[in-house]
Amino acid sequence: MHSSDLPRFTEARFPYLVCLEGDADPWLEKSIEWAAQEHLDACALGNGACRIGGWLQPHSVDTPRVLESLSSGIDHEGRALAAQLARLLEFADADGARRMVRLFDRRVLHTLQRGTRIDWASALQGIACWSYLDHNLALHTLQGHRGAFTAKPLIDSDAHRELLGRCHALHLTQSAWLHTTFPLPDDAFDKAMRQLYDAEQRGLVHPADQAAYAVETLTDPAFGHWPKQQVLLDNVVRNRLVLRDALDDQRHNWTGTNAATRTVGKYL
Repeated sequence: MHSSDLPRFTEARFPYLVCLEGDADPWLEKSIEWAAQEHLDACALGNGACRIGGWLQPHSVDTPRVLESLSSGIDHEGRALAAQLARLLEFADADGARRMVRLFDRRVLHTLQRGTRIDWASALQGIACWSYLDHNLALHTLQGHRGAFTAKPLIDSDAHRELLGRCHALHLTQSAWLHTTFPLPDDAFDKAMRQLYDAEQRGLVHPADQAAYAVETLTDPAFGHWPKQQVLLDNVVRNRLVLRDALDDQRHNWTGTNAATRTVGKYL
């Protein structure tokens, strides 16, 4: 993804958004194979990058411009699609600074689709379909209206910006949760968001710590009833410790298992 409109990101490497030329496009089968394997790797490791962000297909129109593309070898339609995507990726933060929303990351796209009331049909006008795989390897398709590509910003409210700010912690939570549970429940988004909000209320500020708290609570409800839970969290924050390490060290207290090593003084 290269754009003169976003010079700060011109050298970055992003997941591919595959523009398809019909259902018989040879890239479809191969890119689905890549996406599925990356998902399995992420489940096994509890994390992982995605090379395939999704599959896009513009509305097919028989116009002189399309005929010109076929005869000249210049992909005018592809250039227009790239320009539209560049505009969709850009938004202004609360201070008015230009930022980029990672729509090419299918996890971000699904978060916005699940957690907002964005009018996707209008936002994706000119795009027949944008398909992607969610965390459960289920295929979702967003469809845009016919018509010329639009320049309307996708992220246009404080609620949208706040959700984007929680994406990192949410996606860490989902990845770690998938390490032990597949598929995640239908209400996984709501459950994860509630626990991340609770983690913030309990004083955890780093996304990795918020995610560790959320996953522990979601996978082992006994953790929420452990009497020394808040003591542990306070010590992690005060001493700038890593919550995941603290949980590994103290988990025997709420699971009833024997701990191989115990360093109580460091965490409690």
